[in-house]
Amino acid sequence: MLSDDKDKASAIIAKRLFSLNEWKEAERIFLYFGCNGEVKTDEIIKEALDSGRQVFLPRVKSDTDMVFIKIGSKDKDMEYGAFGIPEPPDRGEYATAPPDIIVVPCVASDEAGHRIGHGKGYYDRYLKQCAGAIKICPAYECQITETFIPEDTDINMDIIITEERVIRTG
Repeated sequence: MLSDDKDKASAIIAKRLFSLNEWKEAERIFLYFGCNGEVKTDEIIKEALDSGRQVFLPRVKSDTDMVFIKIGSKDKDMEYGAFGIPEPPDRGEYATAPPDIIVVPCVASDEAGHRIGHGKGYYDRYLKQCAGAIKICPAYECQITETFIPEDTDINMDIIITEERVIRTG
């Protein structure tokens, strides 16, 4: 998919996300930056901030640990972390309660909610701590497969949103 096509598809996916009741009702939103072929999440982060919600982004702390830090501005003080992904500085407010929703882009997903991403296991380990949070995966339609065998550590998504459809996996 070409860059312009990805930009257009990412914008459509964001609009689909914004129309979901789960999004409208969420006050605490955890988000990941999309990278390396994943859906771009900049517009999603901006809308969450502009709507006055509590927005948290991840920061890798060690080989096995990741935290979510509250942000007030997408571009303010962001740093590039261990995987070349923008992260908030390690001086903000750490998340002490789970999110209402967590938005996790992926490289590929199947219709059952299994996903492959760039998180090197960090994201899935953290997702295990987010029981009760609605896990939403923005993905390009071309990244959706009928099925694949997930890793033992992979956490299933509750909702997958593409530029063509919304898939509820539960």
